[in-house]
Amino acid sequence: MVAILVAAGLATSGWFDFGAIGVAISGGPWLLGQGVQGWPLFLLNVLATSLVYSTFNLVAATGEEFAWCGFLQGQLIGRFGILPGILVLAGVWWAWHLPGLLAGYNFPEHPYLGAFVLFPLQMIGASLFLGWLTIKAGSFWPAALAHGTVNSVQQGLIDNLQLAVPQFHVDLLRTGLILAVGLASGMALWRAGRFSSLPGEPSP
Repeated sequence: MVAILVAAGLATSGWFDFGAIGVAISGGPWLLGQGVQGWPLFLLNVLATSLVYSTFNLVAATGEEFAWCGFLQGQLIGRFGILPGILVLAGVWWAWHLPGLLAGYNFPEHPYLGAFVLFPLQMIGASLFLGWLTIKAGSFWPAALAHGTVNSVQQGLIDNLQLAVPQFHVDLLRTGLILAVGLASGMALWRAGRFSSLPGEPSP
């Protein structure tokens, strides 16, 4: 999202000034420091910092993903099948967040459009990806780490952007990217399910 928005001239980063040979970092909690860094060091800095903050956020995401991917996903897949079960889980996940959505926490500029259109589409994409990840790993832990990664990286790298367009455009782009990743994951699950028996209930 950062690359697309900055390259298209729709936003500038509050932390980064990108150049041909490197990046000047002026803000943010980067483990390998700030200042001018070449691209290899900058990418290593982002990776190291993301891993640490993702691990911190894993604590909060574990409870949610233990419930969704660790328990409920297996129950729903056993009842409805792989893809229908994951889509039902997406609906449950959306309903869980609905009070906060209607209060305007996620989409303050357009809470109803966000609550009833954008966020349900994001939940479909996220549930398909996390469901694929859980089934491939046989455990909910990778999904919990991925959830923590989204929370930490999104709040850091994306929310510091200085936008030249309304927030709705960013929310629409975010929704499209999440849905695209989810549909690719769903296609992988569908293809794998045609030729093998996929486990419905991962082990902790």
